Amino acid sequence: MQLYVPNTTADYGYDGAIHTFNENGEVENAQIFVQLKASDKIKRSADGSTIRFRIERKDIRLWQDEPFPVYLVVFDAKTERAYWLYLQRYFQTNEIRVATMRGNSIIVGISMKRVVNASTMRRWRAHKQTLLKKLGAINHA
Repeated sequence: MQLYVPNTTADYGYDGAIHTFNENGEVENAQIFVQLKASDKIKRSADGSTIRFRIERKDIRLWQDEPFPVYLVVFDAKTERAYWLYLQRYFQTNEIRVATMRGNSIIVGISMKRVVNASTMRRWRAHKQTLLKKLGAINHA
């Protein structure tokens, strides 16, 4: 996999795009989008099982309808571990839509079991491939 990080000073809702490759080393269609956040003061749930992280309405608006996966990755600088959340699935499971939000942000919970590692990347690639299959072949004729 290859991570593309745009050279921008503004926050456009995506910090990077991951391009995946098949077993022959050929680039695959579509991308996986990543929003990266880091802190040395990670907020945890009372039982310590989840990381609590605030995301803004403007970002939810962008991410909720993105056809390809968007992952929030929160890096804990103290433990030097990164945790991930598949945003669209989280929004769907928790029935979160900008149109029904009352405030300007929400706090999401990220399981501390979801540590970013090599198997995470394989999982993300497989999920993207599943989404491509669901979309079906695109005919440009």
